[in-house]
Amino acid sequence: MSNTVLAEKTCTPCHGGVPPLTPEQAAGYRVNAPDWSLMDDATRIERRFRFKDFG
Repeated sequence: MSNTVLAEKTCTPCHGGVPPLTPEQAAGYRVNAPDWSLMDDATRIERRFRFKDFG
């Protein structure tokens, strides 16, 4: 993983021709997004929001 800020990156696999990150690589980036969880063998990410006034 490079020192580039995660928010400045783009999703290269979305452009095609580049394999997705391995679960280990994804976990390395997850430290920059602590409120997010890796799901489905690190093929997607998820964040849950809780609101006091939402039923």
